[in-house]
Amino acid sequence: MIKRHDNVVTGSAVHYLRARSESGTTVVLARAGQRTVVIGDVIGVPNLDMEPFIAASLIETSWRRIGDEVEEALGLEDSWTEQPFEIISPVSLGAEVWAAGVTYERSREARLEESGFDIYDRVHSAPRPELFLKADAARTSGTLDPIGIRTDSSWQVPEPEIVLLLNQRLDVVGYSLGNDVTARDIEAANPLYLPQAKIWPNSCAIGPGFVPATAPIDVRQFSISCEIIRSGHVLWSDAIEFTKMVRRFDELVSYLRPMTTGLSAVWLMTGTGLVPPDDIGLRSGDLVLVSVPEIGRLENHVVALPDGSPTPEPLDA
Repeated sequence: MIKRHDNVVTGSAVHYLRARSESGTTVVLARAGQRTVVIGDVIGVPNLDMEPFIAASLIETSWRRIGDEVEEALGLEDSWTEQPFEIISPVSLGAEVWAAGVTYERSREARLEESGFDIYDRVHSAPRPELFLKADAARTSGTLDPIGIRTDSSWQVPEPEIVLLLNQRLDVVGYSLGNDVTARDIEAANPLYLPQAKIWPNSCAIGPGFVPATAPIDVRQFSISCEIIRSGHVLWSDAIEFTKMVRRFDELVSYLRPMTTGLSAVWLMTGTGLVPPDDIGLRSGDLVLVSVPEIGRLENHVVALPDGSPTPEPLDA
């Protein structure tokens, strides 16, 4: 049983989820429909967490064996767990979240409109993509966790993205959903402000878990949607097909390799093609929904972070 999360796991594929039991133990679950099994119990490794689970993917035979055993257990009612679990962020300690930028034409247009800097036009067509460190485990929210907005920015927006889960060898192990929350006014003021516009507590959300790359699905044929809900009403919504992305997944991964050598896992956000209009920005109390039906649904409420920031000044000062 997964508390409060039945509607975030969607599609027919098996989902791997990081979860916490009522006793506080962290485990990895496999879920298909309403059937859930504890993977550690299935393969005989009690209290298996996400990091060693991903490490198993380095040995292809072991990874496929685990997948086969999980599929078999999901088909046996006696193997299903009735223990209550709460889904938590799939990003465990030791992993990093990286992000790509300007991977869609709409993103290039928006960056040019808001900043006037031609570097966004140049990186859009350059051989080397824009890649930056977005978050670690401590800064990443899972589904139904809050995402934070800051006091030193007046224009913060969601950036919904498909996320690649990479193992230590940078093989694509799975697919997830992400929200790269961004302070657009800070980013537009000066390209050198990018880390300040991207990185703060709870500015990154990933979840609900991941669908294994071995699943019989073609992610590039999917579309991603996003909604901002305010006071029970849809403030903004949009969707885009992944075929509109101008970068290949393997292209992004190849340029990521020198910066992530030795990491146990990397979650790579692949960029957004959904850009809210200039008069739309996140407020405390908003609900942000990111969805790809075949992968799941990422839900996060917006909260105002404690006021630890300097007093905002005019960005052209």
